[in-house]
Amino acid sequence: MRFRTRRLLSKIFLAGQFLVLASVLSAGQEKTALTRLVELPRQGSPLFLEGDIKHGTNHVYSFNGQKGQHLALQLKASGDLVFKIQTPNALITKDSVDHWEGNLPESGLFTIEIRYRSPVGSETTRAHYNLVVFSGRSSPNETRTTLTRQVEVHNDWQRPEIKEFIEPGTSHMYGFTGRAGQTLDLQMKVAGNARASIYAPSGGSTLEGANMIYHWHGELPADGKYTITVTAPAAVGGPHSRPRRIRYSLSLRVS
Repeated sequence: MRFRTRRLLSKIFLAGQFLVLASVLSAGQEKTALTRLVELPRQGSPLFLEGDIKHGTNHVYSFNGQKGQHLALQLKASGDLVFKIQTPNALITKDSVDHWEGNLPESGLFTIEIRYRSPVGSETTRAHYNLVVFSGRSSPNETRTTLTRQVEVHNDWQRPEIKEFIEPGTSHMYGFTGRAGQTLDLQMKVAGNARASIYAPSGGSTLEGANMIYHWHGELPADGKYTITVTAPAAVGGPHSRPRRIRYSLSLRVS
């Protein structure tokens, strides 16, 4: 009788341990809430990806890359989010990073997985993120991007203004969502040598007449993510001269 009781208690104990282990493993498993195939931007153009992610889930973006292609990724979020990049055969990044830059080791289909850093947390927790993917390496004659930001462009009675300082030899990038047929008006004020350019969605070319300008007024050709790039060419000076920061402002509106 005692032997049967001990064996029964042992089975109950093992069953309890199994249930605990199963609950831990299931808690660590994340559900994929979003999958999307994206096209990498042209060299020198950014791709903006944004979304809202729930704790316990992940978002997966796939893209076709070429061996030796240079990429830079930067993740900014309202919560403790990280990402990883991998091929079907190997993990390129560490398991949890918020930025990465390097050359792709092979050609093929790559995936970017965005998730919370820690698996422990409430299922009701949500975070908003912006992931910027920049393709191409800056040469000594090109500028390097030091600021990327998503902005909201409003209608006629609201005209947001962006005010920043920019270093010579650098560029700032702003992404916004536009719709085909909307009229965009951009005005730039600057105390120095800097200009703005507007790029079409998916890392396309600049809009007609919108390359290195102070003012642009025209109709958006398509739905999607547009990019405004503010560029300050490198200053020419002696080896010990220090470039002065340039102050600028951008005013945007749609109608």
